[in-house]
Amino acid sequence: MPDIPARLVVLQRLTSLIEGTTGPDHTGVPFNLVGSVYRGRTEFGTDTDLPAVSILESPNPDIGKFAGEGQSMAESWMLLIQGWAVDDARNPSDPAYYLAAAVTQQLSKLVAMKGDGSGRPLDKELYMLGGLITSLQIGPSVVRPLDKNASSRAFYYQPVRVGLASTLNQPYLSA
Repeated sequence: MPDIPARLVVLQRLTSLIEGTTGPDHTGVPFNLVGSVYRGRTEFGTDTDLPAVSILESPNPDIGKFAGEGQSMAESWMLLIQGWAVDDARNPSDPAYYLAAAVTQQLSKLVAMKGDGSGRPLDKELYMLGGLITSLQIGPSVVRPLDKNASSRAFYYQPVRVGLASTLNQPYLSA
C-alpha cells in the first residue's frame, strides 16, 4: 500500500472514532453514526440519512512552529466538526444538542485519563489516537436552528484543535 499523508490518517481515525458515537436522541430513541461520518463534506441533501456528521478543516489555520530541513514542526490544526440531527417541528434545535453532546463525549475518549491519579490514559490505543497526535482541545459547540441562508435543518458545529508533530521530509505515514 502507498504511504498516506499524515493529516489524512488523523482524519480517517477521527472518522472511525466518531462513527462509534451512540446515544439517545431528543425523543429517547437510540442512534449511532456508523456510516454517517464524512470528511470534507459541507452539503447534505434529503438523500442523506440523519444524524450525520462532517469533519472539515477550518478555513483559517492556526500558526504553528516553522521548521527547516530535518527540524520537527509543531502544528496546531483547526478542525470543525459539524453535525445535523433529525428534525423536531416544535423545538428544531433540540436534537442538535443531543448529537453535539454525544460526539463530544466520544471525542473526550482521546484525552481521558485514569481516575486513580497515575497520569495514565484510560485507553492506550485511543489516547491521542495511539500517539498519532500530540494534543487535542475540544471547543464548545454552537447549535443553530434551520435558516434558509445557512441550512434547511438544525445543526451544530464545534471547533477542535489537534496538535501535530512532524518533520518536513516525512509528511507521510506507512499504510
